[in-house]
Amino acid sequence: MQLIFKITKNINLHLKADIKSLLQCSMYLPTEEKIETVYQQFTSTNNEERMLILAISPDDKVTNEFKELLVGLMAIEIETDRVLIRYISTKEEFRNNGIGKQMIQFLQNHFAKKIEAETDDDAIEFYKKVGFKVFMNKKNSNNIIRYTCVKL
Repeated sequence: MQLIFKITKNINLHLKADIKSLLQCSMYLPTEEKIETVYQQFTSTNNEERMLILAISPDDKVTNEFKELLVGLMAIEIETDRVLIRYISTKEEFRNNGIGKQMIQFLQNHFAKKIEAETDDDAIEFYKKVGFKVFMNKKNSNNIIRYTCVKL
């Protein structure tokens, strides 16, 4: 699948609901308030370190006009020596098509820094598959084991 990647804070209103839906899929115990807070954090122009990377696929099937179809996203934080993936998700109907891998490759090519993510059991195999080293952390307050994933 050919994708276009956009690093952005300026969100088209027609994508807002899809972005929130993808954020929800990548959160632990999401609530409307939590989703809105995270959305604001990563789209605020006041915070240059946080941003969204959107994976867009051209889609002309719905209206016979050229439109953009959001198929995945990453919410990242840029630090001096690393990029932190805070949230990553692909729309369910597009999973297992290499979109997550392409997003990670884009991140590597664009920022050329160490990439880190923290996750639980659900995403460990994905991070291993795309070349991350995985380190087990302690259990969190909800008794869930968390992992740090690192790609140099």
